[in-house]
Amino acid sequence: MKQVSIPAQITTFEDKIAGNLSLTQLFLLATPIFISFAFYGLLPKNFHLSLYKLVLIVLIAPIFIGLATRINGQLAINLIIVLLRYHLRVKKYLFNKNTNYLKVEDEPENIQTAVKEEAIEENKPFLKVDFNEVKTRLAELQTGTTLIKEKEGKLYVYITKDN
Repeated sequence: MKQVSIPAQITTFEDKIAGNLSLTQLFLLATPIFISFAFYGLLPKNFHLSLYKLVLIVLIAPIFIGLATRINGQLAINLIIVLLRYHLRVKKYLFNKNTNYLKVEDEPENIQTAVKEEAIEENKPFLKVDFNEVKTRLAELQTGTTLIKEKEGKLYVYITKDN
């Protein structure tokens, strides 16, 4: 299958629908018509012209006409969106090198983890363990078993490989 690269000038080209107006500009210019019709029909005294309805219509139309104008080849609404995104983003970034992301605990290479950390259910009572007793029991049961560390109330037991 033959692949053809498309120049950037073609992909960024904006179609002109009516005269010098693009489709986005036509939508922006037609929107006040639909909004004013909704005001005319839905606000109290339905389908009767009132002064407050006229004021709303006269205020909305120039706003949308302003959004449809071009400034330096760009639509005003696109420029406003870019400015809003810039001003709403976070301005300061706090670098914290003390995060746990990609941290590895130092363990000897020849030791396997025998007992891993398990999730504790909320209703399950905690056991109080004497660590010296655990050391002696493990030594009685299996040679090569060592208790490496007790950290934050969790018991880490490692079994070494006997060669």
